[in-house]
Amino acid sequence: MSIVTIRSVRRFEHGLPSEPLGRALSGMQEVVRLSIAMAFRGQSTPRSKRPGWLQRMSDLRFLGFDAHDGTSLRFEAPALGEAAPELYRQGEFFWIERPDADDTGFDILGDVLQDVAEAKEDSDRFDPGLLGRLRAYSTVIHRNFDEFRIATRRHHANHPARIDARVVEQARTLHDRTPPPQAALIMGTLDMIRASTQAFGLRIADGREVACTYSGTDVTELSPLLSLPVLVTGRAVFRTSGGLLRMEADHVRLANDSDAFFARLPRPNGATFNLGRVLHEQRHKRGVAAILGQWPGDETDEELQAWLKEMG
Repeated sequence: MSIVTIRSVRRFEHGLPSEPLGRALSGMQEVVRLSIAMAFRGQSTPRSKRPGWLQRMSDLRFLGFDAHDGTSLRFEAPALGEAAPELYRQGEFFWIERPDADDTGFDILGDVLQDVAEAKEDSDRFDPGLLGRLRAYSTVIHRNFDEFRIATRRHHANHPARIDARVVEQARTLHDRTPPPQAALIMGTLDMIRASTQAFGLRIADGREVACTYSGTDVTELSPLLSLPVLVTGRAVFRTSGGLLRMEADHVRLANDSDAFFARLPRPNGATFNLGRVLHEQRHKRGVAAILGQWPGDETDEELQAWLKEMG
């Protein structure tokens, strides 16, 4: 059982106001679900249909409440391993440290809130979508309630996770400082496919693993490319620190020799960049080496191939 205690300096003599309470509780259901999605897929708001395992893991049931030193709401949430045993029968997915099977969604949310409170800019537990939902709590925090204390199996009542003004402001700051997603290409070896989470792994030339989600209908359609060099076209999503959090792949194809230019991690745009101009300027100097690390990834695959041919 998990307990969410709502505290406020205002005294509600005739019970809590229903409208802000309803917004807060529906928001709680959503941030639990988004936290679980991040923990298992590395993406809080998948562009594809919500999978059944996510529905089951985030199935929260309200058991009742107590009014003592605030209003304490009691919830039952399924253990993750019981809600989706199929995910725990699979091997570990290299970039994700899978939650304990006895955890619930509230435990995972508690971990997210801890990282936000500590301003961990390299955290894998949140992305812009989840930060945006936490930031939305500013409405009820500033107008109605002071904090939500969340006591779980791991986040005990004497040291609960919290949603309060400080955490909401920290979520806003992290969100605003996170580089926006951008179009990108990246080349690597298709290293692993996980059908249950519509995700796959990409191993780039320096040995690092890149987490990729797939926006196509079925990620298993990439199976013929397993262990082969591929070029992934899609959207790069970054951590607040600027490091790559994941690639959201729209298209994956067999790589060719000219694609070796993209065998590295995309970096956030620092300024407007014209690849054609740079290639023209560097053609008789240092060639491709002069632009490594500069190209932001907002040209199309076709434009890039044309420019690379121009270099030759």
